[in-house]
Amino acid sequence: MVEVIFIDDNFLYQNFPLPKRLDRASLLSIIQLEQFTSIQDLLGTCLYEHMESGVSNQTLTTDEISLFKLIKYSLAMYSAKATITMLRTQAANTKKE
Repeated sequence: MVEVIFIDDNFLYQNFPLPKRLDRASLLSIIQLEQFTSIQDLLGTCLYEHMESGVSNQTLTTDEISLFKLIKYSLAMYSAKATITMLRTQAANTKKE
């Protein structure tokens, strides 16, 4: 599925105001899922696999490193959005009306 995860939970917490009470394993699963679906959809499979290979092998060019920085922020945004949606759903399910 994902060879290497582009960001970790610390990167997400540093760039988006999420509550610290989230389970780390769940958050990493969301990041991994968003990377595999949203980022691959955004970049296209060929570029995604090229970037993933370059990150894994540490062979990114200067231009690819600049692109990778944008990819990381995009992945953080997609992951934060998915996390917030999940938190809202959980909160809505626990309300007694």
